[in-house]
Formats: sequence, structure tokens, C-alpha cells
Amino acid sequence: MRRPFFIALIALVALLSVPFIWNEIMTARILGERDHTMRLFEEARTLAFAVLEADSDRESKGLPPIYPRDLGITSGKAYLSYLQQHGIISAVPKTSTSMRIANLSRSDSVDTIFVTSIGTMRDIHTMIHNIGGYPNYKKGYISVRKDGKGQFYASTVPLVSSGQEPPNEPHFLEAEK
Repeated sequence: MRRPFFIALIALVALLSVPFIWNEIMTARILGERDHTMRLFEEARTLAFAVLEADSDRESKGLPPIYPRDLGITSGKAYLSYLQQHGIISAVPKTSTSMRIANLSRSDSVDTIFVTSIGTMRDIHTMIHNIGGYPNYKKGYISVRKDGKGQFYASTVPLVSSGQEPPNEPHFLEAEK
């Protein structure tokens, strides 16, 4: 007779603890997404700075440009591999599958968008009110210009407000698969 009582008691305790466990799981997931946004932002800026610096150096020496449009590269993965093979970046960014690289050339303005994020990102700064007991950061995207300047933009902000639209067709390289 006591066994059904203990089973019911265990089930009740488990049921009552679900909200606490759920909040911990959601918090860990959201903070992980936010950390990914921060890594992506830093790696995208580092990439833009590295390419800008290397290309400026090459231009001063009369060497050909290293932007994807000038090289005829159409894939983001191929472009990152090229940059690594030529010592412009030490390694392909870990967040490269979340990057969309613009089809830029040397002649494009430094205000032109160079890298944007793929998919929804979590804001690295602004937390809005908690929902259900776990953190809630704004959702949006990262945009980094050719000069390395960039930031997080809310989902409602159009991409063109983050810099000049890449002028070449297609605007962006094929995404890494």
C-alpha cells in the first residue's frame, strides 16, 4: 500500500521541479547563443581588419587585390581557405558557418558591408525583461563593414542601414556548407 504513495510523491516532486530545471536549460541555451554572437562579432571584425590591412599593404607594393570579387572567388569557404593559405588569417574562423561574406572588390567603399551573420543572433549587450525566469536578449544580426566597424542590429533594422549594400552581383558569396 505504501509503494503507490511513494511513486505518487516522487512524481509530484519531479513535476514541481520541471520549471526550475527548464529555466536552467533555457538560460544555458540562451547564454550559449549570446556567446556565439560575441565570438562571431570578434571573428568578423578580425577578418575585416586582416583583409583591409593586407590589401592596403599589397596595393602600396603594386600587387593585385585580395578581395573575393577581384580574385573571382564565389564561395565563402573557398575565400577563407585562400586567406589562410596566403597567411592573411592564421585559421578559418570557428564561426565561419554563421558568416555571410560580401562579394567585394578593392574599389568598393570602406562603408560597404563585408560580413553579416546568418540566422538569428542574440544581442551581446541589451537584455530585455526576463520571460519565464530566464534571460531574454534581443534578437537580430551582426553586420561588419569593410573597414572593420560593425555592431549588432535588431531584427527590425534593414541590412542597408548597417552600411552600403555590396554593389556586385551576387551581393554575397555562397555560404559555407
